[in-house]
Amino acid sequence: MIFERPELLALAPLAAILFAFTVGAHWRRLRRLAAAYEATALRRLLPTSPGRFPTQRFLCLVGAGALIGLAAAGPVLWDPEPSDPVPPLDVAIVVDLSLSMNAAGGTGNAGDPRSRIERAREVIERLTEELPSVRFSLVVFAGWPYVLVPPTDDPEVIRYFVDSLQPEVVQEPDRGSALRSALTLAERALETRPSEDGHQAILVLSDGDVFEDADVLVDAAASAAARGLEVWTAGLGSEEESPISMAGEPALDPVGRAVRTSQNADLLRAMAAAGQGRYEDITGDGGLDALVNDLRDLSGDSREGPAEPFDTTALFALLAIPLLLWEGILDARRGVVGRGTKQKPDGPDAVDAHGEKDRAA
Repeated sequence: MIFERPELLALAPLAAILFAFTVGAHWRRLRRLAAAYEATALRRLLPTSPGRFPTQRFLCLVGAGALIGLAAAGPVLWDPEPSDPVPPLDVAIVVDLSLSMNAAGGTGNAGDPRSRIERAREVIERLTEELPSVRFSLVVFAGWPYVLVPPTDDPEVIRYFVDSLQPEVVQEPDRGSALRSALTLAERALETRPSEDGHQAILVLSDGDVFEDADVLVDAAASAAARGLEVWTAGLGSEEESPISMAGEPALDPVGRAVRTSQNADLLRAMAAAGQGRYEDITGDGGLDALVNDLRDLSGDSREGPAEPFDTTALFALLAIPLLLWEGILDARRGVVGRGTKQKPDGPDAVDAHGEKDRAA
């Protein structure tokens, strides 16, 4: 047990002493009153016999005072046993910036104008918010890859650069999809800050619409897995064709037709299987929830968050209430007994009620 306000622990003995002093002072006043007035009628008015110390009332009030003082200090129950350490997790997020990522339907909702790259930015922001123990790095690719953010423990750095992710930032001669090179560069980025006994993973955010041969990409994922890295893939966009837009205008091929694209989910699944990772279609919220939960399990972050200590302040206060109630019952009962029955006088000098009557006669 620990206390949230340990500086108030002194209130427990002080409250107990205060209640003890109150009971003792009250008892001494009753004795002085009884010694000054020997009349039998006065003794009948006293709530208790002045010759007998009120032990039960004393214990009830002292116990209640101590409990109230402890409650003021904020007692909480805490599990002293530490949890088993979880190996750290490093994730290199590889983001596709090719033109196909400008296609609409990034969230899978009908009529939603948001693009796939906008959805990718939302995914990265949520990952960095809900996986605080993960160390992220950010690699982007189109015609060739480059490391935008090396491995960092500060998720704010990742979120700062995420806002700039747009296919329009890629110059026309550089447009393409060098996914295989991006995997290699992500491996190198992770190697710059290796964690002892940690896990390393590559997370690809893409629609899978690339120009490279599928076998080459699958082999690259398998090679990464052979070196101890898991390759995860997160698919964006519908498997039905969607038009690509540039600066609000539809993209056209050389003969003037609208360029359309779709998610190549089969390629992304094959890469994840070869890379000993997992594939999730994150176009909808359900897939994104599954991806966050899977990475959370891999990182060891608790879904419920750290266990909260059990606050026992109310429990201590509630325990004091029955003691105070019982003290009040004892006081009231003795008062009733004193008024309804004849008390036996205390001490050898007390005057017997019958003898008083005999002498009066």
